[in-house]
Amino acid sequence: GFNLTLALRAGKVSEDQILSAAAANRGYVEDQGKIYLIDAAKVANLSRAQRALAGDAGVGLATRRSHRISTARLAEAEAVLEEIAPHFQLPAEWRARSEALRNLSKLTPAPLTTAFETLLRPYQRLGVAWLWHLARLGLGGILADEMGLGKTLQALALLSAIKRPSGVAPLPRQASLHSRPSLVVCPASLVENWRREAARFTPELRVFVHHSNQ
Repeated sequence: GFNLTLALRAGKVSEDQILSAAAANRGYVEDQGKIYLIDAAKVANLSRAQRALAGDAGVGLATRRSHRISTARLAEAEAVLEEIAPHFQLPAEWRARSEALRNLSKLTPAPLTTAFETLLRPYQRLGVAWLWHLARLGLGGILADEMGLGKTLQALALLSAIKRPSGVAPLPRQASLHSRPSLVVCPASLVENWRREAARFTPELRVFVHHSNQ
């Protein structure tokens, strides 16, 4: 995620003075012979933005408040920022991740092996493309489907794509995904199924089974 701070400043005027002027709907504050105008509409926008980013309708206006924005909320936070600071330049990584959440109409197919291309059904290829899209942008997701429709196979197809040398994502921190181990956590009753499916469909992957004290 990202750290985001919204602040309202008027020279060296104290926070209490600014908040007092805003509460009294007084359109200015003074400091060392200078007058700073306070735009009531902008103050109202700032207050709404702070409430939205905090996720708490009861949060009061502050002249400075920091927020921790999770990856899943980047698109939402970007919309808030566009309203109060339309010319603010977001970091490139923020923009890439936000765009990934907002634009799912065109998914880049995952680099599947010929075997998977032949094996997977259209809806399964779409599921793998979505998982690949999230993985490349460092995002998490949940593949929810009916029992028996091949979620294990789609997950193995994703792991296969990630482990290939070409499985390098655009974000710097994702560049070495293909060289890292992947962890599958599942009920004990499915451990053997995962091992068997991996051996059948992704024999190129090295699999270590850790079960009980074995």
